[in-house]
Amino acid sequence: MRDDSQYTVGNHGLCTLARELGRHPVYLAQAFRSHFRCSPGDFARQHRLQRAAKLLAHSRLSLSEVAQDCGFFDQPHLSRSFRARFGATPGEYRVRAG
Repeated sequence: MRDDSQYTVGNHGLCTLARELGRHPVYLAQAFRSHFRCSPGDFARQHRLQRAAKLLAHSRLSLSEVAQDCGFFDQPHLSRSFRARFGATPGEYRVRAG
């Protein structure tokens, strides 16, 4: 079972983190973007996609299981995001990596 807390990046997660750091969420988002050259949401999405790619290449989990494990809403959500990032569907990627 996945731990959703590791994927919390939206406004709620950003506001919670900003409050814990004693900073305004806008300041935190700008500082993050300045340092990492992307938004916190983009950063988390790239991390989730990299994890999905590793699982596809090195496990026999179904595409639905990979999607769930990596914090995607469902398998079609993973497929759309994966294709946009890697230029191939998760199934195509798995075949090439195999």
